[in-house]
Amino acid sequence: MKPDDDSRRRLLLAMAIIAVITVAHFLVGTGNHFLHGVHITLGVLYLFPVLQGAMARGLAGGIGVSILVSALYFAHLRIVWGSSPLRNMDQFAMIAAYLFVGISSGALISLADRRRAERDAVIAKARFGQMLEGLHGLTMALGERNPETLEHSVRVADLAVRIGQRLGLDDARLQQLRLAGLLHDVGKIGMPDDVLLSDGPLSDEQRVRMNKHVESATQMIRRIPEADAIADIVEGHHETPDGTGYPHGLPGDQILPESQILRVADVFDAMTSERSYQAARSPEAALETLQRMAANRKVDPASVAALTDLLREGLGESQSVTDVSNAQRRS
Repeated sequence: MKPDDDSRRRLLLAMAIIAVITVAHFLVGTGNHFLHGVHITLGVLYLFPVLQGAMARGLAGGIGVSILVSALYFAHLRIVWGSSPLRNMDQFAMIAAYLFVGISSGALISLADRRRAERDAVIAKARFGQMLEGLHGLTMALGERNPETLEHSVRVADLAVRIGQRLGLDDARLQQLRLAGLLHDVGKIGMPDDVLLSDGPLSDEQRVRMNKHVESATQMIRRIPEADAIADIVEGHHETPDGTGYPHGLPGDQILPESQILRVADVFDAMTSERSYQAARSPEAALETLQRMAANRKVDPASVAALTDLLREGLGESQSVTDVSNAQRRS
């Protein structure tokens, strides 16, 4: 159960108990000492919803529920026991007990919640550091295996973050996107040389083996604690909106936005990079190709539009898309 759901459940339980006790207070008669004792018992039972309020909302909940209970109990005393206020001062004293219990228990629970949050933050920071260390190790291994692939990954990560910023992703998602960009090709560590270092078009068999790099990368990343979100992004970066991508053939509405951004950045950098088997295209030509791919639902149109804006924004008469692209690749 989520914390908010548990808090809501506790508050609803407190309100239900308050309603039952209040109704019972006004229904129980006052004709003898036994009934007087029942009233006192019911008054004590009001402490339970006060504690529930404190557990649900800390100090604010303890104070709020204790004030509500005090008001209802005071009304009960004025209406039912109004003719003998001095003789029933013990009942009036319960109002102070409600407020004391609500404030003290709420303060203690709020303090415990703050301590727990601080502890969780320290643990999360430590886990994040461990995750970064593990991911850094994979990145270094990729650089040792194939420096060109690592350089490509660094450029893709930077471009993907720029696109993500343009599309309004928050800092946490941008951080995950950057790490996914750095590691999207880490599965190529295990590719044989005839596939990874091929200087020509891949055969059908080699292409099948190359496509396995996505699953390999995902498995490597998932072995690192707290890195599942990054693995999810990497896993989907070769999926296409029309459902013909790999490894799962997901349709567009099932592909993470970060994965779609990463795919556009990956394709753009691949097309504009010099390879042993392929001459680099100009950024203008790469954009035209991406726009055609977007129209055919092979890449995400929003990501392509954001990339186009990025490369064209601020262009003067003496600048071209190529100038901007080259400047960004050097940054």
